[in-house]
Amino acid sequence: RRSQRSQSYVWSAHSQVRKNQLTSTMAGDTPLDLEWLRDHTIDLLSSGIGAKCLFATDQWFAAADNLINPSEPVWKEGVFSPQGKWMDGWESRRKRDAGHDWALYRLAVPGTIGAFDADTAFFTGNFPPMISIEAASDVTEHEWLEHARIAVGTRATPDMVAAAEATVASTKWVTLVERSALRPGVDETRHNVFKSACPDQVFTHIRVNYHPDGGVARLRAFGEPRPDFARMAAVAASAGVLADLSSQRNGGRALLWNNMHYGHPRNILRSDQGKNMGDGWETARQPTRPAVLEIGPDGNIVNPGSDWCVIELGTAAVIERLEVDTSFFKGNYPESFQVECCVAPWKGAKEVSKADVDAADWKVLFPRAKLGPDTILQCKVDPGLQVECTHLRLTIFPDGGIMRFRALGKPVINAAL
Repeated sequence: RRSQRSQSYVWSAHSQVRKNQLTSTMAGDTPLDLEWLRDHTIDLLSSGIGAKCLFATDQWFAAADNLINPSEPVWKEGVFSPQGKWMDGWESRRKRDAGHDWALYRLAVPGTIGAFDADTAFFTGNFPPMISIEAASDVTEHEWLEHARIAVGTRATPDMVAAAEATVASTKWVTLVERSALRPGVDETRHNVFKSACPDQVFTHIRVNYHPDGGVARLRAFGEPRPDFARMAAVAASAGVLADLSSQRNGGRALLWNNMHYGHPRNILRSDQGKNMGDGWETARQPTRPAVLEIGPDGNIVNPGSDWCVIELGTAAVIERLEVDTSFFKGNYPESFQVECCVAPWKGAKEVSKADVDAADWKVLFPRAKLGPDTILQCKVDPGLQVECTHLRLTIFPDGGIMRFRALGKPVINAAL
């Protein structure tokens, strides 16, 4: 039915750092551990939050768009396309002329990149022997790029490649990953984690180089967005346009949770639309729910138990509207939800415990309210409950799945925390 996650009850994302952490570090003393990177940073190269492939020299076997797909790569046994075996990644043909294959990507938002994960899943005999990655912050996206996209089963013409090379040549590129060897796409060796050579510099684009050709399933660029909160605040003040401060594009992240049995809570902070239940956060059935459910005077189930997720906003903000999306969750949506808020000094903290969360001064932002199947609920926060906050706690009763969550508000500039 769905791939079951083994982490049913996880009190802290921070407590799950693997014991066999890599000794390498990215910025400062941040460990280059894949689980740590997933839980503490944001993949700026994910199409799920707006990253885009602008150009690729060759897409014979599989499209370069696949490289930035936020979903895990899959294997389809016995499935072939006219070009050959169907593969979930970006795979070029076996090169028979001069040069090497490369692709140009725009990051979802400008930001710093601390590390990369080149995932060669299922590419066991057709991955590039080596890869290198460059980045830039002043790429001019010429109009021709919109018309230079090639279809799967083709490669760019010499004129297209020459024009793309000219664009690249006119830009100052910084090498973040020197030419480095990749390993086969089996479970033990598929994840190739590389430290960025410039973890503190802000970039907008990256160039991925295959040396000389081959296929990689996914490339993750773990870092931190650098949104312009001052501009967001100005737009909110002048035009009344609120910003989604929980979005990964704006630095929001899932900080802690108690259950991620069928889907990770970070999924609900993506900016794209979900395609199926696997794109959301879904918990296991609540084991403490009553044997016979009763409905209280308020219309809600009595003592059903609950699951929760703590969300760190991109910056301190006053939240005015909420959006809770249960798309695709038709028989497994939560009965109801509640949102609380607090101000806490957890931004950038190495570790936050459940005890820290319990001790925080939580205030109700939106009281418990009903949810429905496969729908998007728009909620206006009572002005009397609108206060400055840095973190939200989303609680669902008793369990179930949510596709997306938005917290729309005004950034607080020069906040104390």
